[in-house]
Order: sequence, then C-alpha cells, then structure tokens
Amino acid sequence: MTSGDFGYRRVIGAIVVTSTCIAQTATSGGYGVAGELLPPQWFHLAQADTSIDPKVTEDESWIGIEFSDVTSKAAKRNGLERPAGAHVFEVAPLGGAAKAGMRVNDIVLAVDGKAILDSNDLEKSLDEIWPGRTVRFVVLRSGRKTELDVTLGSLISDNLPAAKAGDARAMHMIGIAYAYGRGTRQNFRKAAKWYRKSAVLGNAASQLELATLYVDGDGVPKDHAKVVRWLRKAARQNYGRAQTYLAQAYQSGRGVEQNNKVAITWYRKAVQNGDGLAAVNLGLVYAKGTGVMRDDAKAAAYFRRAIEHSNVAALHYLAFFHWHGRGVGKNKNEAARLWRLGSLKGNKNATKMLAKFNIETFDAAELQRLLKVLGYDPGAIDGRPGRKTKSAIRQFQTKRGLAVNGTPSLQVYGSLLIAEQALRRAELVRRYELEKAVVPELNDAELEDDLDLLE
Repeated sequence: MTSGDFGYRRVIGAIVVTSTCIAQTATSGGYGVAGELLPPQWFHLAQADTSIDPKVTEDESWIGIEFSDVTSKAAKRNGLERPAGAHVFEVAPLGGAAKAGMRVNDIVLAVDGKAILDSNDLEKSLDEIWPGRTVRFVVLRSGRKTELDVTLGSLISDNLPAAKAGDARAMHMIGIAYAYGRGTRQNFRKAAKWYRKSAVLGNAASQLELATLYVDGDGVPKDHAKVVRWLRKAARQNYGRAQTYLAQAYQSGRGVEQNNKVAITWYRKAVQNGDGLAAVNLGLVYAKGTGVMRDDAKAAAYFRRAIEHSNVAALHYLAFFHWHGRGVGKNKNEAARLWRLGSLKGNKNATKMLAKFNIETFDAAELQRLLKVLGYDPGAIDGRPGRKTKSAIRQFQTKRGLAVNGTPSLQVYGSLLIAEQALRRAELVRRYELEKAVVPELNDAELEDDLDLLE
C-alpha cells in the first residue's frame, strides 16, 4: 500500500505503485527521495513528481481505484503467459469503478480499445479522460475477460455528501481535493480539517497526510512531534509508506530520538508491506553501512526487491552495482540495460550515467536480442535491423497493442525491456516451483520472500 489512498498526486486515477510511486521521482531535497538517504530535511507534502497549481483548477475526473503492475504470480493465477495490464488492489466504494462493478484483484487489460501493458499505461490513459465520460474497460477476473462501462466522476461531488455524513474515506478524498487544488482552490487549512476528521476515525491514509502537513506547517502549526505521532498511528496499521517515513524520522532524529536500529525495523516492516521506497532506502542502508555492517549483497537484493515494487530509482542503484561489481557479478551490459530502462522511466541519474559512460540510449543489436528472448525471430543479431527484424517488431507491436509500423525505435526498445523484465519474473516463479517440488518442506512464504529478493 502506498500513501495517498485513491489519488495522492492525482485524483483522476489512483496511486500507481511505480515509480512512483510517491516521492520516487521527487526533486525536493527531503524525505522520500530515494538516493538522498540522510539529508537533515523532512519530506515535503509536494514531493511527488508533479507541481501543484495554487490557482483554481478545472475539475478533474476520478475513477476511485488503486493499481499496480501485475506480478508473475497474479498473471499465472489468471492464465496470462506473462505479466500484462494493471492489477487493481483497492476500489473506492464511491468511485465510478465501484459503481460499474470493478473488483479488487481485477486486471485491467484495455481501456476504450487500447491495450494496457502496465500500470504506467493505465495511468496515461486515465490522464486523458475527463469527468462525465463513460469508457469501456476490459478486465480479467479469475481468468475470464469482463467488459465494464465506467463513468468517471468528480472527486469533490462524488465524495462530499458521504464526507458530511461521517464517512472517513470520503473525508480523506475531500482533504486531497483541498490539499492538491483538484477541482477547487488549494487550501491547506481546509485540507487539514478534513484529514483530521478522517484521521481521528482511524483512516491511515489521512493520518499520513496530516503528518505531512505538520512537517512545514501547511494549514497547521509546524510540529515535528505531531508528525511522528500521526506517522506512528498509521504505521501501526501496517501502512507501508507511513512506516517508511517513520523509519526516516528515526534515521534523522527529527521529532524523535535518533535510532538506526528502530529505523531499520520500520523499514523492514514497510518492505514486507510492499513499499518500494523502503526497499531502496534499506538497500542504501546496507550499501553505506548505516547502523549495520556494510553488506553489498544485501543492498543489491533490496534494490532488486524495490524494482519488483516498481521503484525506478532502484534501477539506477542496481545498475551502479553491476557496473562496479559490488554485491553482484561485474556486468556492464546488465548495468547498461538497467540504466536504459531507468532513463526510459524518467530517472535522471540513469540518464546521466548513460552519458557519463558513453552508453548509447538505443542499441539495435540489443533490440534484436530482446526480440529473440521474447520469442520473435529478428534474424541475425548484427545491429543492422533488416526485413526479419522489422517483421518481428511488427509482430511484437501487434501483440502488445502498439502502433504497428515495424520501425526500430526507442519506444519499441523500452517496451521490449519492460516485457523482458516481466518474463524474467515469470521464469523465476517457475524455477522456484520446481525447487519446491524437489524440496517439499519449503513453504510458500519462504519462496515469496526469496522471489522478492531475486531477479
């Protein structure tokens, strides 16, 4: 679970566990920014990878779901050859998705006829839809495709009646509208009012948001002790992002006595709850030896786990480890692959490394290799895309729902990299299933832990 319940940085869709996730691509110098492990600042409310316009904004659409990339396990459970689409892991009762019959664990495969490859694809599709429009979703549910006509609503109008009636989740959504100026003028004081009402009723997402307001005194007096108080309340409800921020508070000693041991404990809890930012920060803890013995192998394992939870920054760190042979075998080709993937996903450090080491952002021979790995016939892998390579690209584009032109491009290369990453996860699942057949005493929990730590 990530912070911001149904729309932390945008109300048109939902929290996407990608990169995003909140704060992974942030540029502010505070907490939540992977890579700046121990700055003396607090994280900031507006640290997500978008600016907030304080003026009145147009009312934006809201569907009311949280979604992430599809894991290999979910793909197999639904009869998919490899991970594809976006996995819905929470549905807001008042949103358009719930009204149309969407359920938790549905996998979104298409929106208005456009194939959805991953959570980023769904995010982009939702960005183009405005309130009142009805769109057709194709979802996979227990292995069967289902079509749902979803009418996107408005964040405020859909939630205000229930919020006034005492619904904590609806109160939280109104808080988001005021905090981020979505469909109304930005007003931190009103945001704090609604977050507090919801937080007192036990809503962990509001407890986290209220904590962030106390960081810089947005709509409330600046108060580090209250930051920690509300973070702790949300963290005790196993809210992953709150656990991560609480770990960072203990790591820096702001609002609480500095304690690396406690910080690491909260990081580990957050990782168990699927927070990619916690995984990458815990990787940095082991890489730097902060409060623990330095252990590059563990650091690399946590970076892999962060990548499994779609943390883009972790691509850069694992690439760095491969380039220098820290904790993993020295493999500059793998480092280049990870940096390319990170650059395609918007990680500035990855882009800088490509330039620093004169690595081409697009390698025709690597594109041919990827096509072959994914089961397409590109002909000779010679870096000179010919008729066979272009035919293979057209087949790939057709299967993935991309524009079909057969042209080698950075977009095709990026889609191939993402598809290969998904294939690697699927192969890893199969390998562990074979191991379990040979060693029956291995249990699923142990296997899942190992799966998260390995690529």
